[in-house]
Amino acid sequence: MLVVQTVILRTFMKIKAVVNNLEDAHEMLYTAISTALKESKPVYISISCNLAAIPHPTFSREPVLFLLSPKLSNQMGLEAAVEAAADFHGNMSV
Repeated sequence: MLVVQTVILRTFMKIKAVVNNLEDAHEMLYTAISTALKESKPVYISISCNLAAIPHPTFSREPVLFLLSPKLSNQMGLEAAVEAAADFHGNMSV
């Protein structure tokens, strides 16, 4: 079990939240999820089994809104990259 958990944690090394107490759970979850959304990366969230059913006033049924800035796209750069890739593949000798 420890080997499997180590491999899983290594996969999600950049973004993970291990919640062991309820006092900082809200902040840890918010940070992990918002970072995952910003960086388009998976997130590993581990919540201790003894915490899952404990009610706490900081958790409400209202959804948490994530304020993320829209991703910007460089259309000219994209077109230039596609053209360069097409030229590269078109000029390759077989």
